[in-house]
Amino acid sequence: MTTFLLVRHAASEFMREVYVGRKLDPPLTQEGDRNARALAEYLNSEHIDIAETSPRRRARQTAEHIVKSRNLELKTEEALDEIDVGDWGGKSFEALAREPAWQSWNVARHLHRPPGGEAMLDVQQRIVGHLMEMQRRHPERVIVIVSHAEVIRSALLYYLGMPVLAHASIEVSPAAVARLRIDDHGAALTAIDDRATLR
Repeated sequence: MTTFLLVRHAASEFMREVYVGRKLDPPLTQEGDRNARALAEYLNSEHIDIAETSPRRRARQTAEHIVKSRNLELKTEEALDEIDVGDWGGKSFEALAREPAWQSWNVARHLHRPPGGEAMLDVQQRIVGHLMEMQRRHPERVIVIVSHAEVIRSALLYYLGMPVLAHASIEVSPAAVARLRIDDHGAALTAIDDRATLR
């Protein structure tokens, strides 16, 4: 059985005003940095064998706090990258709220995609494919993965047997952790812990 600790990066600049996506690469805020340190302390009791991160700066900075006191190499993985939101990247949420395509995507993400961007099913395919490969290559290991809300949410929906349509039912807050245990047959035994909640 492989255990994954799926970690959302801590709070970064602009995240409350702008749909950052991949267009911007902001650092953690001061609050985010404090939360990342608290997260690292929360995980201190965990034995971790492998650490991976999204290439985005906000994810890397969060991951660096986790591995700081451990003798672990931090590996950057493209499969853990933020969802590509295409033309919406860098736009304010206020401006997006006026776009019909934004409204449609938030209501039915299984049917729509950001203009010039990536569908949720594509996000799910890449993250689940990566988790399956890591489970195959590293049985009985504990792997921490620092990524983004939509990526983590997509993985949890898959392993909980829930459709992408149910994306709003899982809250993944900044610096949240979801524990996912996958057995040798690819079945998830646990998917949610107390820092990533099922609504």
